[in-house]
Amino acid sequence: MSTISKPSAAIPMPRPHMVEKFGGNEAGSGLPCPMLSVLVNEGRLKPDADGRVSVDAMKAALKSVGISPAARLILAHGGAQASEGSFLDKTINLLKLQGSSLDHKGSLGPLQDGGFNQPYLDKLKTFSSNGSGITLEDLAVAQRVRLKEDGAGVRDKVIGYAELAAFIMVFGQKNSAGVKELRLGDLDTIYKDNKLPADFEVRNINMFNLTSTILKLAVKQNTSSAASRAEKGLQEALGTAGRVDQTSMLSLGQMCPAGMRPKDGVGAKGGELTALHADALKPADGDNSGKTAAANA
Repeated sequence: MSTISKPSAAIPMPRPHMVEKFGGNEAGSGLPCPMLSVLVNEGRLKPDADGRVSVDAMKAALKSVGISPAARLILAHGGAQASEGSFLDKTINLLKLQGSSLDHKGSLGPLQDGGFNQPYLDKLKTFSSNGSGITLEDLAVAQRVRLKEDGAGVRDKVIGYAELAAFIMVFGQKNSAGVKELRLGDLDTIYKDNKLPADFEVRNINMFNLTSTILKLAVKQNTSSAASRAEKGLQEALGTAGRVDQTSMLSLGQMCPAGMRPKDGVGAKGGELTALHADALKPADGDNSGKTAAANA
């Protein structure tokens, strides 16, 4: 398990293709949202040199990637309020979203600090549990680690849940096991090239399935095996000792010969644990370390 620790010497790469889309405005290189970066670079959003697009244009762009009417209304007008000051404003300033009420700590990192960060993308890929892509559970692990490293709060977490849920719903593909994931190659296309994957398909992303995915992400981050993986990542990042979580306690309880066996559980006798310990100390072929360990036990 790796962590997305901030690379101390990481220098964001400029994105000239994004600067061009903002009429030569260098600030366009720092647009931090991967979704908006793709929409702009693909020509589905056409900001002026100041970074403004109309709310109607934003709704049309969101519709083109499958966002439902209710969801795109909230997203578009929410962007207007965050960047221009009013939910009813007719425009959104894409270059003012950073530092706005929608900005938050704990982002995954590939597009933060004013450009494209390859080290962050490389680290994000290490959270893949299957080697082919980043699943919702993998995202839960990565986000929890980043939230901790950034000193983020509840508000940051909630905004991050919504962003990541929409991200995997729009760009995710089912793998051979039938699990939706962000394919590792597609992450390069989205974050570095700011383009839609070649086989991108529009899906119906409505408020119901978006909310459902947000809840799943929250549950996985706090109660599933993803929470254990994230806890391990945090321990590695912070150099702290691990704690015995609920899953570990249940496992220990089943083995403990001193009264912690669950009702009707298999448990383990003291002699069995002794034998298990002896087996663990047996040296591998050509290895004498086990003998030394047994002598010192």
